[in-house]
Amino acid sequence: MKITKIALSDLTLNPKNVRTHSEKQINEYKRSVKKFGQTKPIVCDENYVILIGNGLYLAMKALDMKEADCFVRTGLSEKDKLKLMMADNKVYELGITDMSAIDEIVAALDGDFDVPGYDDDLLEMLQMSAREATELVMDYGKVDIQETKPSNEPQFLTTEQLGSQNPYAEASNPQMVQKADAPTGKFILCPKCGERIWL
Repeated sequence: MKITKIALSDLTLNPKNVRTHSEKQINEYKRSVKKFGQTKPIVCDENYVILIGNGLYLAMKALDMKEADCFVRTGLSEKDKLKLMMADNKVYELGITDMSAIDEIVAALDGDFDVPGYDDDLLEMLQMSAREATELVMDYGKVDIQETKPSNEPQFLTTEQLGSQNPYAEASNPQMVQKADAPTGKFILCPKCGERIWL
């Protein structure tokens, strides 16, 4: 793959881009570019129309950068250009975040939570004990969070504390399921629907 430097003024946003970019996402892209520089190329066609990397392009323009590392993909039909854009976005969405790996990385960061894409508060929460998280949630309103016994109120549990409580049971009458079926991590159970809200 040959990387070519191209002036941002010569690149064109793709009018058929399937991904919209929020202000928050562009701001996080900017944080990343400031911290690490451009870490992946923008992919464009022979006319310099962007196929992959529209959000990165917007962030770099907002930072008043003049050029970008690009991979110019030639020889694609117009249909294949559209398919490439769709595939790049969809294949990325199919990935699943490994929360145990995130937990290990957060612990290794030892409080240095300047990570583009993440709020410091969220990363701090991932290191909290059950007691600390309960106190934090209590600050946001009146919520009775318990560690082990079922109730109609949300419950903060680790999977070790979960035992065999079914998060999908009706809040008024929780049922029991095998502990082995439960994923690992910390979460709050919604008192209305039993949905797990992962921390």
